[in-house]
Amino acid sequence: MKKYVPLVFTFLLLGILALLGGCATVDEPQARDIRKASELNAELGKQYMVQGRMEVALFKLEKALRQNPDNGNAHHYIAEFYRRANKPDKAREHYVRAMELLPKDVSLMNNYGVFLCSQKEYDRANALFTRVLQDPVYVRKDQVHENMGLCAMQAGRIGQAQQHLQAALRMNHRLAKARLAMAQLRYDRGHYEAAYSEYRKFLESGQHNAASLWLGALLERQRGNRDAARAYAVKLKVRFPDSREAATLRRLEAQGRF
Repeated sequence: MKKYVPLVFTFLLLGILALLGGCATVDEPQARDIRKASELNAELGKQYMVQGRMEVALFKLEKALRQNPDNGNAHHYIAEFYRRANKPDKAREHYVRAMELLPKDVSLMNNYGVFLCSQKEYDRANALFTRVLQDPVYVRKDQVHENMGLCAMQAGRIGQAQQHLQAALRMNHRLAKARLAMAQLRYDRGHYEAAYSEYRKFLESGQHNAASLWLGALLERQRGNRDAARAYAVKLKVRFPDSREAATLRRLEAQGRF
């Protein structure tokens, strides 16, 4: 004997299925809104980093990733955050994920190259920098050459370092890091006048850090300007007391050698 489903039940079942089907169309705009919110929070996090407001930057970037774990820009920016916070394991995790999501993003490649260089992975860093240089539309190739020069310098590849630093400065003579690095290279090779000339150009465009104050002290001392050398040394100890350069200075002073 056949069993028949009541007509009312049939209509009720069809109505439920229609509602379920409608839920998918309602969720799509919501998902788009969440992705847009994630993108906005990622950009806000980046802006806060630029402003030095690191705590709120991290809050925004973490929120962006909660909203959309596949937001490549958010992974890129939070990787930059952790690189600057000296948390290399976390930085690497997010760089790798960002590269998976944004494999053709040359700005990401450039920043990841800087990170890899800081981890002494020089060949991997150089491969990424080279890919960025090969991009026909990337406009900040001066910075890429600067990064390649600084990385080669860290690796002890002095010829490559000089080549890339000179290329960077030909493109943009106001690149402070490249200019200071060139002054250091000249000094290390005993070309003191050339080093001093590069250093004076650095002073026109760069802000002091521990390395620049220490090099300034060494250059002025080599030129016999002991008062100027002492002024640089005092600034170094006051402004960057925990730096490697300040420790070297204190050691030399204790030995009566500075």
